[in-house]
Amino acid sequence: MTDIVHIISGLGGGGAENTLAQLAPRLAKNGMSQTVISLTGDGVIAGRLEAEGIPVVRLDFRSVRSRASNFIRLLSHIHSMRPKFLQGWMYHGDLAATAAHMLAPGKKNRQLVWGIRCSNMDIERNGKLVRWGAIFSNIPDAVVANSEVGVNVHTLHGYRPRRLEVISNGVNLDHFRPDSRERARLRQKFGLSDDAVVAIHTARVDPMKDHQTLLIATESVRGLNLVLVGQGTREFLASYPNVCGKVQALGRREDIASLLTVGDIIVSSSAYGEGFSNALAEGMAAGLVPVATDVGDSEKIMGDTGILIPPNDPSALAHALTQLVSIPHDDLRRRGLLARKRIKDEFDIKRMTDRFVDLYIDLSKIQM
Repeated sequence: MTDIVHIISGLGGGGAENTLAQLAPRLAKNGMSQTVISLTGDGVIAGRLEAEGIPVVRLDFRSVRSRASNFIRLLSHIHSMRPKFLQGWMYHGDLAATAAHMLAPGKKNRQLVWGIRCSNMDIERNGKLVRWGAIFSNIPDAVVANSEVGVNVHTLHGYRPRRLEVISNGVNLDHFRPDSRERARLRQKFGLSDDAVVAIHTARVDPMKDHQTLLIATESVRGLNLVLVGQGTREFLASYPNVCGKVQALGRREDIASLLTVGDIIVSSSAYGEGFSNALAEGMAAGLVPVATDVGDSEKIMGDTGILIPPNDPSALAHALTQLVSIPHDDLRRRGLLARKRIKDEFDIKRMTDRFVDLYIDLSKIQM
């Protein structure tokens, strides 16, 4: 028997996947056995989970022809594992978990939990999934959202869960932290002087992340160096020759914690769709001053440690970055340490883990 089976769209390097990679091993250490089922095969997070002793089942729903056989495999896995909880992650994971919960044997001894991971989503891209989610939203025993804004948006779109919990993502402060030696080593490698002011943006290229606004804003900010990290950033930068001298694009990387030590400022330029921005919180944990658009729970994450700006506004972003570039370096560092303290006080990984443990224990009492 497995205590919790997580069903997730895939195991690429996104925010939800990274949160699961941190949460599952910690739940296991709390005495709750875990298995993760990926609906789209392998991914970089699968290896991380298995290295922590978490079994990973790789299904593949991408091919229309194999969906029926993969769904039968999903039901078979759930029947054999007999989990106490099915935990869905994101829209596809939630809906797949619901279908499996309704059809797999043992439903009376099992509970269903959904996970909402975004806020003002692009309805053109996700509208059908959101509508199906709203229709079935009263089936789960609980729905967990990682942001207050996500709750509001999904309620507006018809979600009516029986029980709703907001559990913010947590950050591993031992992993994301300032490191002066690593900072010096990487600055030398990237040709950045000790006194250069460096902003970092970590996100795949996607309309949601709005790299375009960021690069337009950067053109007018004197004295700023920008480092872009994420899939597609090298190709995207090539279309902005005016900023190539002050911007470096590193593409997809797995050493995010090390790269963050290079920076002074963490930027989140998202236009929509964020729930709880892991990139923003991880940058703050590394001691970087945050600048973020007012999307998702950015304001809640930053508190009064950074600068909040409207989305899709290059002028506002340029003004915020110019403000920080003009601050003496020692003051910028002090502000960065206050940002780290904010994450330590409010969004430590242990706090998130404890909230999930408490939820599962409480649901278990109700089941009894």
